[in-house]
Amino acid sequence: MINEKQLFKNLLSKDPDIGTKNRIIRIDKIYLVPGWVFDSNNDYVEVKYKTLNRRIKREGYNTQILYDILVLGLTKFEDRPRCPICGDLCKFKNFSKGYLKTCNKEKCIKESIKNTVKNLWDDENYRSIQSKSHIEWASKEENKQIMREASLKLWSNPEYRETQINSHKKFAQNNPDRIRNGTFGLQPCSKSDKDKLLYDSSWE
Repeated sequence: MINEKQLFKNLLSKDPDIGTKNRIIRIDKIYLVPGWVFDSNNDYVEVKYKTLNRRIKREGYNTQILYDILVLGLTKFEDRPRCPICGDLCKFKNFSKGYLKTCNKEKCIKESIKNTVKNLWDDENYRSIQSKSHIEWASKEENKQIMREASLKLWSNPEYRETQINSHKKFAQNNPDRIRNGTFGLQPCSKSDKDKLLYDSSWE
């Protein structure tokens, strides 16, 4: 059985314009595929979206190889997209979506999302837009009630309370200059299930 790498080379050897990207045209549910893929004299061959995979398999290839050569313009099998987190090959979804951003392992997906959010928040314009949007949303009375209920629900969870307490202790240990001894008291709070909350520093 011919392996995928050899299939890649086989299709690449037929390519008259090696390295050229985006040579497949999609019109509604029809793909226009360069004729040489099917050994046709026509410039393009019409292939229905639902039958593309089957049609390509009959030619001895698969849609991933077709995507590599005709959409990405790859000339080497080893140049397939790799996960920026772990370095493994990115997962190929399908012909319309192409490759995912990662190898699709859970840890890599989480790290990728984390990096994406961080990059967004590094943009001052993005932060400004999000802050204004949140202020407008939070200023409405009905949304204030939503936040109160969400806060009460969170604090009713013992694990969440423990996490927050530990986080506060760690912050206090690492930032002694922000914790002023002797500054403490009770503060009225409508977001808690208690009427008042204890604070033990000026910054709180």
